[in-house]
Amino acid sequence: MTSKDAGAMEHEIYLEYAALSIDTSAFERYGLRIESGLFAKLAQFRHGQAHVILSEIVERELVSHLEKVIREAQEKIKIAAKASLDNLLAGQEAVEEAKKTLLGTGDSSKIATMRVKRFIENCAAQVISL
Repeated sequence: MTSKDAGAMEHEIYLEYAALSIDTSAFERYGLRIESGLFAKLAQFRHGQAHVILSEIVERELVSHLEKVIREAQEKIKIAAKASLDNLLAGQEAVEEAKKTLLGTGDSSKIATMRVKRFIENCAAQVISL
């Protein structure tokens, strides 16, 4: 075999994967943005031969981490709403409407669970128990 043949062979190596498993640290590394960026691209596996796998532990941890950041965001919205009443010429009705729009149901647990459920559906992930 010539060095030219070896170089050609090097470029013809394909690795096949049947599954992609994601750990909680990967979600954290990308800021828990499960609806955009890298995680949105996992939807490409929905109808492919490779599958996205999540353990039940990772699913629970993801919900828990999302609940925390949702609660923090909700608290910041409430603080900003109060500040807008105190410092801007925003009326009480406008501020309450903005809070209602931004906070939605207000239940961080339900919001986090729904986001994870939607993520799992979007990429047809399999949740497995360990």
